[in-house]
Amino acid sequence: MNKVFRLIVGVVFLISGLLKAIDTSAFADLMSQYGAEWFGFFAPILILAETFLGLCLIFNLRPRLISFITSAFIIAVSTIYLYGITAKGITNCGCFGPLVWLNSKPWLTFTRNGILLALLIPSMIK
Repeated sequence: MNKVFRLIVGVVFLISGLLKAIDTSAFADLMSQYGAEWFGFFAPILILAETFLGLCLIFNLRPRLISFITSAFIIAVSTIYLYGITAKGITNCGCFGPLVWLNSKPWLTFTRNGILLALLIPSMIK
């Protein structure tokens, strides 16, 4: 079952990374809205990291380590997004790039991230 959970999270991460790669500049602009112009320069790195983590989960490479790293990634971006909502009024998480209908309401984004974290827990424990 752990493999299925990792596969689900991996596919979500891969799709998310690839969709952001379609319009990297728009994702960089969104990142810059968090208050630091230079933050947008990290957009390609974030996209590559997300795509890499997705592929590692899909191909079951170092599952426990990658599950820990992916969990930390989810927690970090959720925390940054929470800051964006509360301090900057940013409601677009940018999670799925140009597909605005997948960039859901904030409560749904946090729920989705919680589910993704829950799916990774068995891989981290075992």
